[in-house]
Amino acid sequence: LSGVDPMPIYQLVADTSVLTLVHAGEQDLMAVKQAINGNANHLVDTQIAASLIGLPWPSSLGNTIEHLTGLHIDKAHTFTEWDRRPLSKSQLRYAADDVRYLPLVWSRIQEQLVRENRLNWAMQESATQLAGEQVFDPDRQMRRASRGEPLKPAVMTILRELVLLRRELAEADDQPQRTLLSDGALMELVRRKPDNASALREIRFVPQPVAERHGERIVQCIRAAKTMPPIRQEFARLLEDTAVRARIDAMWLAFQTRCMATNIAPNLVTSRAEFTSWLAARIQREQDLAKGSVATDAPLPFAADDWRAESIGRWLSEFIDGRGELALRWDATSGGLRLCDDSK
Repeated sequence: LSGVDPMPIYQLVADTSVLTLVHAGEQDLMAVKQAINGNANHLVDTQIAASLIGLPWPSSLGNTIEHLTGLHIDKAHTFTEWDRRPLSKSQLRYAADDVRYLPLVWSRIQEQLVRENRLNWAMQESATQLAGEQVFDPDRQMRRASRGEPLKPAVMTILRELVLLRRELAEADDQPQRTLLSDGALMELVRRKPDNASALREIRFVPQPVAERHGERIVQCIRAAKTMPPIRQEFARLLEDTAVRARIDAMWLAFQTRCMATNIAPNLVTSRAEFTSWLAARIQREQDLAKGSVATDAPLPFAADDWRAESIGRWLSEFIDGRGELALRWDATSGGLRLCDDSK
């Protein structure tokens, strides 16, 4: 884009009368936000929208295109080094494919959203996620990087320190945090724990320029985090009870099944870690009340005006109170689970 003024494009993305389509677009929109000193408007993220019609969360653009259209796009440059110039013809073609199929994908998704009365859900969630964080929240960043899966305390400690370092380095380099180090790069660093710059450079998710400029800082961060006291999980003592863990596992399975039977990706609704914390708080409340102790409320892990409350909140409250049920059938036509009529 040398010699091209991107400001007209940024202004178009910020225009409330124009619908902008993105796929996993939070990072892509950082440049727009910085340029116009505000948020982009009237956006749809097809990754989010696809998760409300039966696709997993998160689904890559390639998988989304293939599922909805039957078209197969080349994924050879998924982890290419995009900051190197000049870009090859195959890289340019790959980049073009990133936007070429979005209108077709959105038209297919929109048809299903309208049919199932979920268009507002997709618009609401797109606006929320694409607005980004107003205040930096390392815990949210950790949940996002780990995709909400429970982590061991020592692993959580390393991940938290890396999340904090990523923010510091990104601000120093004046670039979005996930451009500097993607969530996948963070998790690979946590898994492999490189103890020198040479080992760091072997991790393909870490861009080489980042490894060269900040490799020693990253290695030192991991080394220091390994000596820190592990982050203690909330309700750790309660969760040591195998009966409590079995109850949470069973409820999570029921929750996942209900979501999938209604074509909603469970991890878009809430993460396993957030669900565990909420249910553990509810179990703790039950135990406190049984002892006659003061009990703390444990409301659902999403707000009343959130689309999640409409889609599954009422059922979840009734189900866990013993007033609801989960009745399923197999739909041979679609090849998936569906709710029985009396379980809707």
